[in-house]
Amino acid sequence: MATIAAPEHAQPQALTAAGWRALELFPTAVRGSAISLVFDVTRYVAAAGPLLAGWLIVNLGGVSAAASIIGLSYPLGLIVTPFAAPETKGRPLPA
Repeated sequence: MATIAAPEHAQPQALTAAGWRALELFPTAVRGSAISLVFDVTRYVAAAGPLLAGWLIVNLGGVSAAASIIGLSYPLGLIVTPFAAPETKGRPLPA
């Protein structure tokens, strides 16, 4: 319950692997704005999730079929993620 009641900025979203990885892709001068934009865009995309779930439940005739299709997003993410951004290991941060 504490997680639900906590304000949005208290959530550990900034500590995710995607957040740390994205930090080093942007030059120092624009890093704060760029990371803010990245996190905001992903929230807008994530907001479509409940709408998609409801649409799938109605059109596929039940929760189990919709949950199966939504569940496929996780293995798809595991496959796509390694190819989604350039490798930055051993490279200096952009100035």
